[in-house]
Amino acid sequence: GNPVLGQTLATLECRVVEEVTGGTHSVFLGEVQKAYASDGEPLVYYRGKFGKFEEAK
Repeated sequence: GNPVLGQTLATLECRVVEEVTGGTHSVFLGEVQKAYASDGEPLVYYRGKFGKFEEAK
């Protein structure tokens, strides 16, 4: 019954086990209850650019 994003390569459904406050931010620590994964190319964002994973040569 949890809302999840569609058309994703992976989904994690978690139960919040702790909330930690750091300054003006809250960090939620979760325990994974369900995990799903599918085949495909992940979207990568690194140093201000989008790209894809490549094997090191």
